[in-house]
Amino acid sequence: MATLSEITNAVDAMKTTRTANAANVANAANWKANPVYRLCPRCFRAVPAHSSEYYCCNDGEKLLEGCPRCHTPIHSPFARFCTLCGLAFAPLERMRVKKGG
Repeated sequence: MATLSEITNAVDAMKTTRTANAANVANAANWKANPVYRLCPRCFRAVPAHSSEYYCCNDGEKLLEGCPRCHTPIHSPFARFCTLCGLAFAPLERMRVKKGG
């Protein structure tokens, strides 16, 4: 038969697991409401910030976690400029479309 101490420890473990699961659900819901991305400054590939990717699989560049100047999170996978300070996430010559041949 289990002792009172063992039962208390088991209940505490269940509470901890329930709290951790609730936090994971809350984080997922928060991400859907306010997504954050990592962005490649070379090819502009975007991945969700909660992914395990830190380097671009296309060109090996380190993904931006936020604006390099003001550290504002990137909330759009299509972002090319910081929404707070206006910094370009890549040199402007990379963003320009070449005309002609």
